[in-house]
Amino acid sequence: VSVIRRAMLYLAGLAFAYLALADPKSCTNSQNCASSGTNCLDVNINGQQKEVCTKCEATHVPIDGACQVKDEQDKCTPQDEGANGTCKACKGNTYLYEGGCYAACPQGTYADSTTNQCKACGNSCVTCEASAAGPRCTKCENTHVPVDGACQEAGGQAEKCAPQASPDGTCKACQGNTYLYEGGCYTACPQGTPNSETNTCDGVPAPDCDLPNCKSCPGGTCTECNDGFVLDNDKKCVASSVNKSGLSTGAIAGISVAVVVVVGGLVGFLCWWFLCRGKA
Repeated sequence: VSVIRRAMLYLAGLAFAYLALADPKSCTNSQNCASSGTNCLDVNINGQQKEVCTKCEATHVPIDGACQVKDEQDKCTPQDEGANGTCKACKGNTYLYEGGCYAACPQGTYADSTTNQCKACGNSCVTCEASAAGPRCTKCENTHVPVDGACQEAGGQAEKCAPQASPDGTCKACQGNTYLYEGGCYTACPQGTPNSETNTCDGVPAPDCDLPNCKSCPGGTCTECNDGFVLDNDKKCVASSVNKSGLSTGAIAGISVAVVVVVGGLVGFLCWWFLCRGKA
């Protein structure tokens, strides 16, 4: 019996460590999200990963990924009575995405102001923006680069683009009769004046950057932070006094998990040891 008790105390220590880390909620505002978990998505909005609800309980609708009382909001036109909990259209400066209304469209989509919808950027495109000719890709998957607004594989049209030293789906320079604009190469500048000496589009105003604490983010990737912040390994701006180890936030989280599990196991072992000594 004593052996079983010792084993149970040890397992209790490990269980305590696990429960300390576990998140009891499977979705943001889970109390109003229908069938919490199956109606949640992980999306990237303005450079921030977040969990959003795509279908709420009958009395609520998804606004920016959180469930709001449908009669107390003015952004969402709810579905008919037979399909409560989602939106069929969005109003104001919000856009329909997966049954909800969003002020900013998730990564991989762009805001279509004519329909108030978030529409897909296209194959291999990570970030894009609206243009008269359709979506213009500003950043591709690492194996592609933007040429005339579309993602091209290495070789062929992509030879017009000199990729970044660390491939990130954008161009650092353009060749031939193409010009650099917002991380891509274009035969005609979407904005500004073509400069044949530098192969750039001159006179283009700096785009607004919505990434937290970021000063410059061509193609949706931060390249320069505001004062008091520095870029970490994940291309996010963190306080200059924080995370000077150079480790990514994911690595730090992994180390933290390992420490807690080890401490939990040690607590369980000590409980077993002292109980055993007490019986001796």
